[in-house]
Amino acid sequence: MRRRESVGATWAEGICIGIALALITSMAVLVAGVNAVPKAGQSELAPATEGFGTVLKNIPVGGSPNTPLYDSVNGDLYVANSGSNNVTVISGSSNSVIANISVRPVPFTPVYDSSNGNVYVPCEGITQNLNSTYNVSVISGLTNKVIANITIPGYSNQPITYDSANGDLYGITSQISPPPGPPPTAGPNVSVISGATNRVIATIPVASQAPVFYDGQNGDLYVSEGTNLSVISGSTNTVTATIPPPPVSDWLGGGSTLDNANGDLYWPVANFSSGVASYDLTVISGSTNAVVTTIPLPYGAAAEGSVYDDENGDLYVAQYSSNNLTVVSGSTNTVIATVELVGGDTTSGPPVYDSGNGDLYIAMAESPGSRPIFSQNVSVVSGSTNTLLGTIEVGYEPGPPAYDPSNGDLYVPDDFSAFYSDNVTVIGTASSAGGAQTFLGLPALQGYAVVGGVIAVAVIVGGVLALRSSRRKRRSMGPPLQPPSPPSGSA
Repeated sequence: MRRRESVGATWAEGICIGIALALITSMAVLVAGVNAVPKAGQSELAPATEGFGTVLKNIPVGGSPNTPLYDSVNGDLYVANSGSNNVTVISGSSNSVIANISVRPVPFTPVYDSSNGNVYVPCEGITQNLNSTYNVSVISGLTNKVIANITIPGYSNQPITYDSANGDLYGITSQISPPPGPPPTAGPNVSVISGATNRVIATIPVASQAPVFYDGQNGDLYVSEGTNLSVISGSTNTVTATIPPPPVSDWLGGGSTLDNANGDLYWPVANFSSGVASYDLTVISGSTNAVVTTIPLPYGAAAEGSVYDDENGDLYVAQYSSNNLTVVSGSTNTVIATVELVGGDTTSGPPVYDSGNGDLYIAMAESPGSRPIFSQNVSVVSGSTNTLLGTIEVGYEPGPPAYDPSNGDLYVPDDFSAFYSDNVTVIGTASSAGGAQTFLGLPALQGYAVVGGVIAVAVIVGGVLALRSSRRKRRSMGPPLQPPSPPSGSA
């Protein structure tokens, strides 16, 4: 009788079974850990209906941080800290500080030059003897080190504008002495910095110290000059046109928004002639530089900033001293909705559009002296329904967020440094890797990990079972049959 052979597991099979058990255990621990960690951030909506944003992390930075700048090449964010004269660099992949770079005094929000990969940090400087020197510190996006300091006589606290067509930088409007100093020895100018040489290559006289806006469709730059709008050609660096405002307007504000669909510019306008201030948006054709129409804004509040929604073609206008967001149709140039915001009694800067989920994020603030507390909220408005989704609690006195399209997160500066620490609050959105996406009732990343683990376990176990079945089949068949031997002595 043939002895029955053992069919127990081999070493290879044991290893496979061990791996499968380890994967099952790790998935269970992962699920338990995810469900055990409470999500930070608060909303006025029930948790079951949330999904517009979750606080992921608070990152300590320098004093009085400004809105971060996103570098599209290295994926990092640059936070200019006006109170500590440095720039904090945050990795967009790990949400951790990877560098602190000392710059000239009083830096504010930088701008990124995509032609050379450098970050340009405007520094207001410190006034001495009623004179001031304006500086721009240039940081290499490759090494995160200062590679140049550009000195410009004068005073300014306005941002820099990058011209993607010629690679130059604009918007450094300055005068020799700031108020309340003596009359300036030179009027305001727009200084043009070459992105190739990091030197001033032109000085363009203007009438007022205001931000410069670049129109990427026609290549022109626009500067508000009180009651007029000056147009600067990016190819010649000269003023080529002056646009007068509508007859009812007294003053043009300092910010504009470009409608990518119709090519028009929307410029805030104030009218004080009637004794009661009213505020509008002047619509300017980017092709003819002529005034198209004027859109009255509600609430009697000035436009603090606006943003264009590429998905629905509307513009969202935040109005100062108002807790409302005004929605303007880019196709009809009319106000189509007003959204009452919560979490503060005035907006703090322009809204920020999240191209991943189509929502708008607006930092809220308190009016000076309104109450003894300070806002800690960012209001969120749906771009599809133009309704308030809720609020996200962040740090004290938040500034306008920055959106990182590579990871879908928003970065909110908390800049009230008189009594509280300075941080950048990271908000994960429904479009971010760490945000509020769900799969199988879990955050998306963990849900996909569970499915991947289950598939891996099924493959391993299936392979082991197939291997054992094959061996059993071969053993049950026995050795192969041999042909019979011929009888002995046969011919």
